[in-house]
Amino acid sequence: IYCQETRGVSITPVEGYSKEAFFVAFNTHCARHGIPTSLKTDMMSAFISAAKECGHDAVMEEYTEIFDSMSIEWEFIPAGSQWRNPSESLVKSLKQLTKHIEHHDRAPVLTAAELGLLCANIEEILNRRPLTACVDGDDMVIISPNHLIMGRGSRHAVPGPMREVDPLARSKLIHD
Repeated sequence: IYCQETRGVSITPVEGYSKEAFFVAFNTHCARHGIPTSLKTDMMSAFISAAKECGHDAVMEEYTEIFDSMSIEWEFIPAGSQWRNPSESLVKSLKQLTKHIEHHDRAPVLTAAELGLLCANIEEILNRRPLTACVDGDDMVIISPNHLIMGRGSRHAVPGPMREVDPLARSKLIHD
């Protein structure tokens, strides 16, 4: 989710293409950041196609009813609109940050908690990007979405031990 006001990004994993999975992720976002007053989305054609392919119903009216019940104004962004560029740029950055996780038999399998941690770290990195600068005397402070969200430019990530991942052991962990 990309905030038009702060230019901050929020990344929440979604467990599938069902309406229920979408709203669990959306409500998780709302619990952390508050309920937005408005949403701007594309027509969700890829989401709806994927949902149908997976055997789920994705009826736009159901989403509209739920957003209306939360007093959220839902607006569709036309193709080629000025509102698409920042969001599309963030999607590209997200893909670049996750490209090292390859999807094949030897790729590490992430637990739900690890995927959530990965998303949180990527979100924090994307929210470090500069928006503007403020000059106070001889000091210049770069303002980023993190300044607006957390009150500081960055959090200090706790480094974890680097270890080699055995794909077979990870797969067994997930299935057991």
